[in-house]
Amino acid sequence: MIVHLNQTDCPPKRVVCLGAHGFIGAKFVEFIKSQGIDCIGFGYPELDLTKPESVDLLVREIRSDDSVIMFSALTPDKGKGYRIFFQNMKMIEHVAHVVEKTSLAHFTYMSTDAIYAEGDDVLHEKSPCDPADFYALMHYSREKMIQGFMQQLNKPLVILRMCAVFGIGDTHGAYGPNRFVKTAVLEKKIKLFGEGEEIRDHLWVEDAIQWIASAVQKKSSGICNLVSGQGRSFLEVAQIIQRLCPHEVALEKLPRQIPIIHKRYEDRVVRTAFLERAPTSFEKVIHSMIQFELEQTKRNQ
Repeated sequence: MIVHLNQTDCPPKRVVCLGAHGFIGAKFVEFIKSQGIDCIGFGYPELDLTKPESVDLLVREIRSDDSVIMFSALTPDKGKGYRIFFQNMKMIEHVAHVVEKTSLAHFTYMSTDAIYAEGDDVLHEKSPCDPADFYALMHYSREKMIQGFMQQLNKPLVILRMCAVFGIGDTHGAYGPNRFVKTAVLEKKIKLFGEGEEIRDHLWVEDAIQWIASAVQKKSSGICNLVSGQGRSFLEVAQIIQRLCPHEVALEKLPRQIPIIHKRYEDRVVRTAFLERAPTSFEKVIHSMIQFELEQTKRNQ
């Protein structure tokens, strides 16, 4: 599902990052620059991709040898209805105009694993897609749009579908490792829905960044799920945090709000595409996050 036009990491002339102020986008720009690669980042408010004037701005900025990566999206915390869906689609419409008017060298689109059909099967890049909400439908629709434009231009495109990404600096506070670590340190408890049975793949943001950067430098083409391949239930995640915290942490069981849905992944494609980097130990990352939150708490006292 993935081919590399460069067999080893070969820095592009320049990287242009759309969505450079978000959790993952900001870390990506920081990492790329740390590697000595020329990079410019655009994010809200200096670039509002929902506005038509964003097209002219980017056309002026993007050069023919640029590698462009798009993280930009209004996430579900901004709203879950059709209005946010259409705003997100405006973004990709304007980016498509930019692609059409420039001659960029490579495009990376950051998508989501939410596009896959729900079920208990082990998921892989050829699994059926059946978006269950507006956010997932948006990413699936965007994928199809940008695929069409890049094929017309005969330019390489890589689509990276991310599972749940976690790590220090994430402000979303989504149900999972980030929220669990914060409440374990600050409140000495973790709230689980039901028995915490649902299995998910949790990917550390620094591992994701390394793989994304490698895809950009290898000028990758195709579709790849960015996953660790290590599914864990929310209960198991909570128990790991319990064990690694220096104080007692209680587990609080709340009434279940949604049906039990598991998401397990085959990691053959990502493992083959990025042989040089295996996922970091989950326990090691959780330990570092707990230490960070403890230090932050001390500073704020």
